[in-house]
Amino acid sequence: MISKTVAGLFVRTKTRKLRKKKNVKVEQSLEILKSSSYFIYDDKQKSKSRKQKKKQAKKEQKDWNEKNAKEYFVDKAHCNFDTSDYVWHITFDEEHRPETLEDAERMFKNLIKKVNRWRKAREIVRAKYMAVIEYGESGKIHWHILIDGEVHRDILETFWDKGTSNVDRLQQDEEGIRKLCKYMLKDPKGKKRYKPSRGNLVEPPAPTINDNKFSRREMIKMVTKQPTKEEIEAWYPGYILTKFDIKQDEVYGGIYMNIEMRRYVKNNIKDIDKNTNRQKKSSRKSNKKKEK
Repeated sequence: MISKTVAGLFVRTKTRKLRKKKNVKVEQSLEILKSSSYFIYDDKQKSKSRKQKKKQAKKEQKDWNEKNAKEYFVDKAHCNFDTSDYVWHITFDEEHRPETLEDAERMFKNLIKKVNRWRKAREIVRAKYMAVIEYGESGKIHWHILIDGEVHRDILETFWDKGTSNVDRLQQDEEGIRKLCKYMLKDPKGKKRYKPSRGNLVEPPAPTINDNKFSRREMIKMVTKQPTKEEIEAWYPGYILTKFDIKQDEVYGGIYMNIEMRRYVKNNIKDIDKNTNRQKKSSRKSNKKKEK
């Protein structure tokens, strides 16, 4: 049922396209389009909305902030990693189990230094990664790491000798690597910390804004009569629908619509980062010298 309190001057639509564009080594890339539409209010309505939000429960606000943080992590992962890259899972054995979370972070820092020293000796740029450390109530600590594919996974696994070390090639489905990110960010009964590499990760692009894509009347109508898959795909030619959601806030009356689409973009060989090939040649030369 549509609330009688639906208001708003117009509908704003923000669209963001996510895919890895730097140091690409695959023939085609999965591009994810995310679109969100919502009402824009006048000053009086904004003031009323602020008063209502002040009454919002702290837990509700905390959940909202956490949801946005997780979504940012997923978006950033899509912009930096694809099927040419890896996910690295490491654990600690009994002999090397750290006593505190800080000890685990120090050991991880040393691991990355070790990896980067090896890369530097072979003229390979320092590692690009997004890591999540999980510290459970039982005291067990393990890391989940998204890392670039510049070093072969068999070599990468050897850098960790304080527990298990497993490196797998990233796999994508229609939502990219969202499921993996969701697993990495699952809520543990303990603590969790995020550690990204600095200075070499690409930020998700700023969204494009369109204030004329949908009218207030169209938004209100779609709450009760949702558009078909074909209609949605006609709004974004060349994309396939992945997810669609539209709902009305029962408390504040606003309507929110979220759409996720996908398509594969072919990569021109000339556009692929030439630095990748130079790194491979340098690595082979360095290995031959050491063998001699």
